[in-house]
Amino acid sequence: ASAAEVAATGPAEPSAVTVDAAALAQIAELDPGGKKGLVKRIVTLFVDDSARLIAELATALESGDADAARRSVHTLKSTAANVGGTTLAQ
Repeated sequence: ASAAEVAATGPAEPSAVTVDAAALAQIAELDPGGKKGLVKRIVTLFVDDSARLIAELATALESGDADAARRSVHTLKSTAANVGGTTLAQ
């Protein structure tokens, strides 16, 4: 589907959302007791950055810029893996 088609119809429903609890646990270990709210801050940064990357991807697809699209997808997949987003990272 083109970016315009996805924008018009919305994204497909995910079949399953998988979060690797071990990845989040590793982040939590860096903030014993959770006093600094590290997991929440990192997940919030991921969500915010993902929105930007998806917008960049849509722009790249609309303009036919395959290199920019590839960079956006690669970055999105990599950051998803870092926060335990295994489904997205695949």
